[in-house]
Amino acid sequence: MTTAASASSVPNFSASTDATSAPARPWYIVGALFDRLVFIGSPLLAFAFVALVASPRAPGGSIAYTGATPPWLILMAALFTFGHVNLTVVRSHINPTVYRRYRRRMMLAPALLLLALALSSEVLFVIAPIAVLWDEWHSVMQTFGFGRIYDSKRGNDPHVGRRLDMGMCFTFEWLPYLVALTFVRPAEFIPATGFDPSLAWLHVVADKAAFLRWPLIIGGLAYAVFYVVSYLRLGARGYRIAPAKLALYTTTGAANILALSYYSILDGAIIGNLYHASMYVALVWFSERKNLTTSFSLDRWRFGALATFVVVVGSAGALAWLRLETMQISWLIAFWLMTSLAHFWFDSFIWSVRRQEV
Repeated sequence: MTTAASASSVPNFSASTDATSAPARPWYIVGALFDRLVFIGSPLLAFAFVALVASPRAPGGSIAYTGATPPWLILMAALFTFGHVNLTVVRSHINPTVYRRYRRRMMLAPALLLLALALSSEVLFVIAPIAVLWDEWHSVMQTFGFGRIYDSKRGNDPHVGRRLDMGMCFTFEWLPYLVALTFVRPAEFIPATGFDPSLAWLHVVADKAAFLRWPLIIGGLAYAVFYVVSYLRLGARGYRIAPAKLALYTTTGAANILALSYYSILDGAIIGNLYHASMYVALVWFSERKNLTTSFSLDRWRFGALATFVVVVGSAGALAWLRLETMQISWLIAFWLMTSLAHFWFDSFIWSVRRQEV
C-alpha cells in the first residue's frame, strides 16, 4: 500500500496538512464495528482460531515445526494466501481508472517477467528466494498502510511519522520471527537440508544464532520506547494520535508474540497469512465493490453485491486450488511465481496514503 490510483476511483482517505484545524472525521475505514473486528481484530482472531485447532508447542520441543499442525489448516492457509494474491487483478486490471493509468507496466511487466522465468532456470533460481523475502516485506507494508490510513483519518500530515511507523511494524512483525529463529537448534536443519555440504553454513548459523537473541529483544524493546516517546513529542506539537492505529499495531504485535511463544514458526506463519489475507480481501472488496458490480452489470439487482462477491472471491479461491494442484508442473511454476510477484509489485504503487488515494 505505498503508491497510487486515481482519487476518484477509490474512497478518499486524505489527510489534512494541519492536524489542529482539521474537521472531525470518522476514525474508521468501513465502519466502527467492521474495522474493530476485521481490520484491528483480525490478528488476534487468527491467533485464537489457530489456538483452538492446533496443539501448542511442547516444552523443549522444536520451535520450527512440531508436526502437530493439522494438514487441513496448512491447506486452508495456503488457499487464503494464494486466493488473495489472485484478487490483485480486481484492483489492477478490472478497475478502469487504475488500468488506464498504469496500462503499459501492467501488461508488459508480467509478460516479460514470465518469459524470463520460463526460459531461464537461473533467473527462476534467483527470483524464487527474492519472492519469499518480498512476501514478508509486503505483509509488513500492509499493516503499515492500514496504520497510515487511520493516521490520515485523524487529519494528520501523511508524511509525518512514516519512518517511525515503518520501524515499529518491522519490530512487531519481523522481530518476533528473528528471535524465534535463535531458538532453532542446528539439528533441526538436518531434515530440511540433509547432509548437503553446500548447506553446512546453515548449521553454523543456527549454532551461533543464540548469541543474537538478547540483543534482538533489547533492541526491539528500546525501539518501542523510542516510538512511544517520539509520538508523545509529536502529540505535544499538535499531532493527533490515532487510537485505531495503535490498537492495530498492538493486536498485530500481540498475535505474533503469542504465536511464537507457544506455537511453532509454521503456526505463526499460518496466523500471519490468515489475518493478512482477510484484511486484504476486506479492503479490496470495500474499495472495489461498486466498480465490480457495475462491471458485471449487477448494480441494479437487489443481491448484486453479494453475487459479485461470491463470484469474485470464489474465482480467486478456485485459482488458488488450481495453483496448489499444479505447483509441481515445471512449466507452470514460472507462471504462479509471476502472479505472486505481480501482486507484490502492483500493490506497491496502486495504494497510496501519501497521495491521498487509498
